[in-house]
Amino acid sequence: MATRRPASRAGFRFAIVCALPREYDAVSLLVDEFWDKNGDPYGRTSGDPYTYRTGRIGDISIVLVLLSDMGKASAASAAASVRSSYPNLELVLLTGICGGMPRTDANEEILLGDVVLAGSVVQYDFAKLYPDGFQTKNTVKDMINPPKTVRNLLSILGTNHRREDFQRRIAVILQELRSASRPSQSAKYQFPGAALDKLYQSRYRHKHQVPTDCSQCMDPQNTCELSRTQTCDELSCSDTFLVTRKREHNPESPAPLVFFGRIGSADIVVKSGEDRDRIAKEHGLLAFEMEGAGVWDEIPCIIIKGVCDYADSHKNKRWQYYAAATAASTMKALLEFYPKTDENRALPRRHFMVPLGRNEGFVGRHSILEQLLQRIPPNTNKDNCQRTIIEGLGGVGKTQVALEAAYRVCRDHTDCSIFWVPAVDTISFENAYRNIGQKLGIRGIDDDDADSKSLVKRALGESSDSWLLIVDNADDIELVFGSRESPGFTKYLPFSRNGSILLTTRNHKVAARFDQKNIITLAQMNQTEAIELLQHGRGNQINDAESIRRLVNFLDNLPLAIRQASAYMAEIGMSAAIYLDRCRSSNRTLIRLLSKDFNDQARYENIKNPIATTWLISFEHIARDNPTAARYLRFICFLNEKDIPFSLLPPAEDELEVDEAIGTLKAYAFIIPRGKESFDIHRLVRLAMRNWLEEKGELTESITDVIQRLAMAFPFPKHENREIWMKYLPHMQIISESPGYCTDKEAESDLLFNIAESYYQIAKYKEAEQIHRQALELREKVLGREHPDTLTSMN
Repeated sequence: MATRRPASRAGFRFAIVCALPREYDAVSLLVDEFWDKNGDPYGRTSGDPYTYRTGRIGDISIVLVLLSDMGKASAASAAASVRSSYPNLELVLLTGICGGMPRTDANEEILLGDVVLAGSVVQYDFAKLYPDGFQTKNTVKDMINPPKTVRNLLSILGTNHRREDFQRRIAVILQELRSASRPSQSAKYQFPGAALDKLYQSRYRHKHQVPTDCSQCMDPQNTCELSRTQTCDELSCSDTFLVTRKREHNPESPAPLVFFGRIGSADIVVKSGEDRDRIAKEHGLLAFEMEGAGVWDEIPCIIIKGVCDYADSHKNKRWQYYAAATAASTMKALLEFYPKTDENRALPRRHFMVPLGRNEGFVGRHSILEQLLQRIPPNTNKDNCQRTIIEGLGGVGKTQVALEAAYRVCRDHTDCSIFWVPAVDTISFENAYRNIGQKLGIRGIDDDDADSKSLVKRALGESSDSWLLIVDNADDIELVFGSRESPGFTKYLPFSRNGSILLTTRNHKVAARFDQKNIITLAQMNQTEAIELLQHGRGNQINDAESIRRLVNFLDNLPLAIRQASAYMAEIGMSAAIYLDRCRSSNRTLIRLLSKDFNDQARYENIKNPIATTWLISFEHIARDNPTAARYLRFICFLNEKDIPFSLLPPAEDELEVDEAIGTLKAYAFIIPRGKESFDIHRLVRLAMRNWLEEKGELTESITDVIQRLAMAFPFPKHENREIWMKYLPHMQIISESPGYCTDKEAESDLLFNIAESYYQIAKYKEAEQIHRQALELREKVLGREHPDTLTSMN
């Protein structure tokens, strides 16, 4: 969240000091907002030779300092100056790169890119001269220790449990740092590769290894000057002398480990494996650097250094940018874990970014809202970023429930910011994130090449304020989770223990993949709620209770269909009885009514409201993602809506394909299983699908396919197979009511003949005669009067 700039320099309590520009650049990528970029105060102090940058990381105000030179003297001078200019500084984080030991005293291996976090420093070039040689001052009082607050923090982070949490957070921030860098610079911060992490035996020197290359280097005690500037490859350093490491980098997901201990600081660059081992053993050191002792003399300090080499003669610069990035990421994670006080805690700024007005006609849904309000406020689970999903059929009221929940959380949790993101398409998602970024005041959000999604993800993930992010209409599984060509938007959902995410979807597959443990399924309204919704604001209908009851039942208690009907009736002054009569008059009239748009302030301006249009989106998703499921939907929309046997469905390549297709239709709530052998299709969905096929000019083709399949599947009725054909008969009857569409008249006549015989078997002679006459008429046209099948029909 946006943090207010301190009122004066006295309000800053943290400084970050870097010795090298590459270290400074890595830290800069993690500063959420710079306050001095437009000449704002506090960045420069009269008489101070240093220029500071001020800003915030998360909710902590920071001062960023770049040393003029390497070494203890320059560091001490800068520390004294920054403390003078910012008198209430509590802690300096000296952040950068170092040479590291290959392993700790506990025999843990340290790899390049790992981070050493030092709570004590030894100035190992600070010694006394005795007759028998130099003796480094290494007694306890000569060591420079941080204050108790810092020591306690380092102790806690050093425990196994918190260390794992700490390292996981560092890995996340490291990825965000890479994403925040410009494309031209991002390669510098990428993991260099495990193959370039080479540790040579301590005594194996970096010099010419081939006698013909240099005679001077063949002397065991000598090394030529030229070799100091050349790479191991150029000198032919042999892999035979490499030390075998048990611990390996993970090339797919490199993540640094953090080691807590003592660091050596001196105005010396250690480039000798033998001296490295000797000095480290004498003082118990994990790493070597050049500025820590200088800063520590002036102000409490934590040294955070990424290991870029092994402090031996084989050191090179390949790992310096990556190590600078791991150190910067550790610095930011440390600030997040640092105990907050009233002085350094952010001043919260609450935001309510919901583009839809509250639905004044919202009724019912009491139990669902109670579940949501117990689950989605961020403070209900302090150990995780909560994820909750509302799933249900299109038009069942998911958006309206989420909207009502948002307004209630806003009312009951006055410190919680609420952000609403439509996931209808990529553009709506990106626009919403950019608007959030602008509201939060995120630096760079309006740049032409800004990655607004990553910037907002990082800002919310790092915020210590509570927030609720509502992602609405996350129906398209490809848009949600991505494809080979592009990432899905879930990549950009933030993680924060102060945050909560509520997602709405009509696709159960999306819900299960997002978080299958926290799914709330929203079904149709009960009749009482549906009647209340229809009557809301329409007192003139109150006396027509029976018509209202029958109308909401006809509309299957679907909120969107009911609100659409209510709006239409109010617009033209139609009673519930007449509206119901029009719905029942014909399928064509019903689909026209279900396609009527209506004004609704609680829905998106650029999305049409009609219930029929709502389902077309789902039809298109299914047709794209699962052709077999689309074929099944085209098939079953011409059958009876109840008790459709799975055995009637057209065959697929294998059972797995069938399972996936059925799963897709169930995921969209278009079909409802009836045990293991049959299922139902939603009545209005069935009608909308048939209308969609007609509008696409595919009605004739679809009916022909259905009749051909049924002609094969429906057996000639006998007593022995009575159970099968009796189960199929209701569906045969529905398709027989679509004369004139099928282009395969022979298949149609065969199906009609078996249907007629079935009616004859159950003593429905009138129905049997009527359908036999249809079959006869078809066979005479297709097969001729003399064909045996025609004669059978005549009989």
